[in-house]
Amino acid sequence: MPRQGWLYLSVNHLCFYAYILGRETKLVVRWSDVTELDKTSSLVFPDSIRIATREKQHHFSMFLHKSETFTLMTQLTNLAMK
Repeated sequence: MPRQGWLYLSVNHLCFYAYILGRETKLVVRWSDVTELDKTSSLVFPDSIRIATREKQHHFSMFLHKSETFTLMTQLTNLAMK
């Protein structure tokens, strides 16, 4: 189920936090665990960014600045791989 929340990007982690109707959602992904990062578009996740790790895929959408966010995510992933 899609959740509206806050996406935080740091040098080491991508973090997502949502608190809707008493339900809290927290997600922390290390950039070094990211195996795929791409822009996608589907009926379920229109105009979104997909992040895949070995265990799971995550879709994030409804960005104010999607291109800038994707560029920053790409840079942080590349930095973690060095």
